[in-house]
Amino acid sequence: MNVQIFMSEDNKALIYDNEQLDEFKQLVSELGLQCNNHIDSEKSPIPYMWLDEATVRAFKLLCPQTDKIKNYRFEIPIEILRNVKLSETEKYFDWIEIWSNSKDPDPFAVGRVFKTESDRTRAYEWSASSYLIGRWGSEAKEVSELINDAIKIASDRIVMCAESSIAKLKSWKECPELWAKQYIFNNNTEASQAFNGSSNILF
Repeated sequence: MNVQIFMSEDNKALIYDNEQLDEFKQLVSELGLQCNNHIDSEKSPIPYMWLDEATVRAFKLLCPQTDKIKNYRFEIPIEILRNVKLSETEKYFDWIEIWSNSKDPDPFAVGRVFKTESDRTRAYEWSASSYLIGRWGSEAKEVSELINDAIKIASDRIVMCAESSIAKLKSWKECPELWAKQYIFNNNTEASQAFNGSSNILF
């Protein structure tokens, strides 16, 4: 089994070096910066990889199932657990999730942080930021490789939807009277799509 931890080496040093951490916070404050890292006066910045929306969508294609880590029923490598423990000690995240796929079990451990206090109060989990703590599975892969894998999955699904839509359109064209009767007498959903010109291509 391969285990990957996605931690910035620069921010990793700040976890244990109080002098560097103090300098980092002072510079951020003096420069008025709004970093991607979750800055708190009492702790080090989040050292893990921040995920933009495109990367989140890609990873969700690879691993569509989401579980809070305490509800995840399968084995988690000790390297991942060490980083989960560090994250809880440093209070980096509001909660931690495991993103997985039962057909291709190479899960992600992802820390989630509410963007605002209002979101936290209202428990708007859907809008929280995501940080990649680690991944484990059959082989180690760079993030760019994982995104390419997701593109392949999305491409295959688009082709499947297109082929299904083409077959549907062909049936409508070759048997219009059949579909007309289905629409008039049975109020058939697919016949309604034919009548209204919707091939339901999008997925």
